[in-house]
Amino acid sequence: MKPSLRSLWVTVFLCAFESNAFAAEPLVIPLWPEGVPGLQTNAGSEGEFAGRYTNVHNPTLTMYAPDVAKSTGVAVIYSPGGGYVRVGDGKTDARQLPQNSSAAAQKVFALLQQRSLQIDEIIENSGLVSAQVLGILLDLELQGYLRQLPGKIYTVER
Repeated sequence: MKPSLRSLWVTVFLCAFESNAFAAEPLVIPLWPEGVPGLQTNAGSEGEFAGRYTNVHNPTLTMYAPDVAKSTGVAVIYSPGGGYVRVGDGKTDARQLPQNSSAAAQKVFALLQQRSLQIDEIIENSGLVSAQVLGILLDLELQGYLRQLPGKIYTVER
């Protein structure tokens, strides 16, 4: 993305987060409100099969804000990947933490869904203080979401 487009999306996301901070329902943000550039007019209709969406004509981001009391101001964007023809929903692609998990726990878990990380890498990449990361890792390990490997490397239990 160009820096100007990246700045626009960050601004849109932050404004949406602020306006939805007290909402109970998730906020759906259209990625292309004026229409998708290069839309394939001959594409079939949108559909869903086994957690995969096909022929997506109007992509969106859905924001699930944590309870205001648990919010740390940290946001995580999980994008399961795919393309114009087929996109995963994220629910079948990755194990999910409970909705009442803190934003910080969600951030640490999202990092570990990408790849196994050594504890120092988790602290560095999360931007959280070490005591907070250690507490989150212990909690997630006790709940069965993570497993510690030799060398203080953490991995998601699949």
